[in-house]
Order: sequence, then structure tokens, then C-alpha cells
Amino acid sequence: MSESVISYKIAKTPLYFFSPLFTLVLCLTFFITSPLTLGAVIWLLYRLLRYKKDTLLINATELVAQQGLWQPDKVIIPLAQIRAVFLEQSLFGKITGYGDIILQTEGKKSFRFNYLPTPQKILHIIKPPAHPHSSEPAAFKR
Repeated sequence: MSESVISYKIAKTPLYFFSPLFTLVLCLTFFITSPLTLGAVIWLLYRLLRYKKDTLLINATELVAQQGLWQPDKVIIPLAQIRAVFLEQSLFGKITGYGDIILQTEGKKSFRFNYLPTPQKILHIIKPPAHPHSSEPAAFKR
């Protein structure tokens, strides 16, 4: 009997675009022809490209992240090597349901994943509560 692998592909929240869009609206309202407006457009385009390129995939054994635009970094982290998981949320993030996840691995190396939707759920998928008689994460049990 083949066992299916459950995996989660997580994209950044659309609120990732809030800051550049807000800046662009302010620039278009008050400084239509300023270099600041051009900067806001470039920032928005950069965020759009990063939104499409950055990925986070979590399955039963590992976390695979790809971040970056021109030379993307791909990181594969076995879930067993994750020693600590932290959640950071601003007040706006708490209200709108997004946040940052920071992972610390065995080698004390840290990885940060920004603008993730429902970060509490992701936190429990990555590092579920320990169950003494199980080697499989609780998020993958049926």
C-alpha cells in the first residue's frame, strides 16, 4: 500500500504589497512627477517578482525554501534538525493574519520567512506539539 505524502506550499500574503502600494498612492497623489514616484513603482515591481519567485514547501520530512530574485537561494532543512521556531507579528500583522517565522537549526543557523499567512498554523506544521509514541509530526497524521 503506498503512503501519500502531505505537503504544504505556502506563498506570501498579498499584504506583502501594502507598503509599496501605499507609498505609490501617496506619491501619485502629491508628487506625480517626482523620483520618489518612480522609486515606488520600481519597489512595487520588485515585490511582485519576489512574490512569484519566493516559495516555501513543507512536507512530512523537510522544509524547502527558495528566496531571491536574480540568484535565488534554495534551502532544504530536515524537520528533525529544527531546534527552535519563533513567530514575530506586528500589531498590523496580528489584525490582518500574517507574520514572520524564524527557524533555528542544530548548527545555530537561522532562517527567516516573511509575510506568511496564518503563521500560527505554519508554526504548528513545522514544529507540532511532541507526541511521545510517534516519529511523524502531528500535522501529517490522519
